[in-house]
Amino acid sequence: MYTGLMRRKDGSVGCALLLPNPATDTYWFTLYQFFLAFALPWLIICGVFFKILQNMSATVAPLPQRSLRVRTRKVTRMAVVICLAFFICWAPYYILQLAHLGVQRPTFAFQYAYYIAISMGYANSCINPFIYIVLSETFKRKFIVAVQPSHCRVFRVAPAALADGSMSLRLAPDSSQPSQSARELLQNMLPVTVAVH
Repeated sequence: MYTGLMRRKDGSVGCALLLPNPATDTYWFTLYQFFLAFALPWLIICGVFFKILQNMSATVAPLPQRSLRVRTRKVTRMAVVICLAFFICWAPYYILQLAHLGVQRPTFAFQYAYYIAISMGYANSCINPFIYIVLSETFKRKFIVAVQPSHCRVFRVAPAALADGSMSLRLAPDSSQPSQSARELLQNMLPVTVAVH
């Protein structure tokens, strides 16, 4: 609605925000952007984590007090880090947006800081997965299993007799054996024959 093409001084054309009354609309648009894209999401993120922490004591399966404290401390640490990461990454951009309202002709340093602030804001999306990797033991274990090449995994066969007399074979990761190469695994494997009646 308020976007369009604008001709630049050098003759090129670029996308621009074309507000009906730039003198006052820029002010309101910047405030609107600050509250709806930064302040409100940050408050929602902090509020949701606060609510999660409040409800952690009400678990389905009661845990010993020490385990509950440890779990609560881990979740609290992750919540604080995620909220801080969002704030640290996005605050410079929105602070510069607000400061730009009072700057008629931005200096080169201001523009440079603005581009760095934009990059920091986008970096927030890249940082979040690493926060989970660093702070969550379960996530670390699952991530390592997911990225480990399949030929490096060691499996054991766990046979189980079923009620009808047939045999069920299950491949399960064998954590008791040291890691072997694919060739060693193939040499040590026994052939399995399954008869179907």
